[in-house]
Amino acid sequence: MQNQIFFRIFPYFFIFFFIFFEFVPIYFLEEELIKPFISMTIIYCWICNDPQRFRPLWLLIFGIFCDFLQSEIVGISSLFFLVIGHIQRKANQILISNDFKETWIKFVILIFLYFILIYFINLLFADVSLIFKNILICYIFTVSLFPFFFLVVDKLSFKFRRFDDQ
Repeated sequence: MQNQIFFRIFPYFFIFFFIFFEFVPIYFLEEELIKPFISMTIIYCWICNDPQRFRPLWLLIFGIFCDFLQSEIVGISSLFFLVIGHIQRKANQILISNDFKETWIKFVILIFLYFILIYFINLLFADVSLIFKNILICYIFTVSLFPFFFLVVDKLSFKFRRFDDQ
């Protein structure tokens, strides 16, 4: 019984853990910190691997938590996660495919759109100075770390799906 509860709530704690520890250094260091969007990547991977687990309410909560810690405008990440979740629920093979290169290319395009959206909106509505070099390095780190996190989340998703079926 306790194992069932643990295995059901572990993915949510896993995501909150990465969101929190990704954005905590911003408050202790300069805001011009170069870091990949690991939590964004992990949420994207969970949505791709197990779209039925994360209901829209959870995606909204994850996005709001990310935005509270990351930017001055709340709701951008939530909207992005909700759109990704909706796309994956409607057509399961849109974001993920049998060929990993295709999945990676789709991620590269979507994360690029996310970066453009978040930085453009912050530039318009908030007094944020953007340094293009840092944004580009952050984007490259995020894209290059995607295979590792996709593999980890895929393994975890498979393990938890097995426990959910029991």
